[in-house]
Amino acid sequence: MANKVTKYLLFLTKDYSYPILNPLYNFIIKNGCGEVFWFSINNQHFGTKKNIWFETNNEVMKYNPDVIFAPGNIVPFHWPGLKVQIFHGLGEEKHGHYRLNGLFDMYCTPGPFITDKFKNKNKNGKYIIRETGWPKLDVITTRENFNSSIFGNDFPTILYAPTFSKKLTSAYKLFDVIKSLQKLNYNWLVKFHELMDTALVKQYEMLESDNFRIVTDHNILQNMSESDILLTDTSSAAYEYLLFDKPIITFNAKTRVDKGINIFSSLDLEGALIRALNDPDEFKENRLFYRDELHPYNDGKSSERILNAVSNILKNGRSSKSKFNMKDILNRWKTRQLVS
Repeated sequence: MANKVTKYLLFLTKDYSYPILNPLYNFIIKNGCGEVFWFSINNQHFGTKKNIWFETNNEVMKYNPDVIFAPGNIVPFHWPGLKVQIFHGLGEEKHGHYRLNGLFDMYCTPGPFITDKFKNKNKNGKYIIRETGWPKLDVITTRENFNSSIFGNDFPTILYAPTFSKKLTSAYKLFDVIKSLQKLNYNWLVKFHELMDTALVKQYEMLESDNFRIVTDHNILQNMSESDILLTDTSSAAYEYLLFDKPIITFNAKTRVDKGINIFSSLDLEGALIRALNDPDEFKENRLFYRDELHPYNDGKSSERILNAVSNILKNGRSSKSKFNMKDILNRWKTRQLVS
């Protein structure tokens, strides 16, 4: 009797989740791990063939997946299959990035900090916790699909990646100083979150020039690769940038404030840029410490570890050790509204 082919489904609720899941998709296809399809509630196909995407609830139910991978905090619970959470960022500064919410069977954590945090909350063994690394970062090792710089000069390149939350973003307070810095010899790459205030984005668009580009690609890793400094705030982009071991400047960071230069006034930005360029290794020891705490895997094999962990669960089975609570049931009922 032939071995059963494992059927995978990759579930998206936000466009920025595509580069998180794509390394998993590529690994499954390259290594013949089984069948794999996508589902996006926004009906985006990201330039791929339409025939690898499901668009309705009925299509998914007919497919009957064995495993569903999701970077977001929600997944349609009535869909069949082992539901695996792989997360949508490395930082836990924002509420909701990392939580056990009763929608997933398995949580694949990026590093020891989150692993320990989850294990402390999972003492009854209700969920499966496996430390695997984060698949989005697999491409850093090979620089897969990374292009050369878009700037035709040798000026230092600053990547500005603010968070979108009006309460936490630096984008309002830093606009005037960033505008004034355009007279200096810097290149600027600006990557906004897809939920950023569109009126504010339009302000920044007025600054566009040969040395100031607003980038819209969903995968920020390319921009990280070609930059010399990251400027951000509480965005989890800061933690992805740790794997590049380059200077970081944060505006009013809330945690791990010593991963780089943390400023509280826009007036301090120009001096911070000069300081970071003159001594890029100033916070190197801290950067490496936090990298190892959050994501110590630099081998490009997180997708492989995730699939191996899932394969072992499918092979050996699992049993729940805890009863459902009312909050779990409510969360699961709400997910039925996601898809038609």
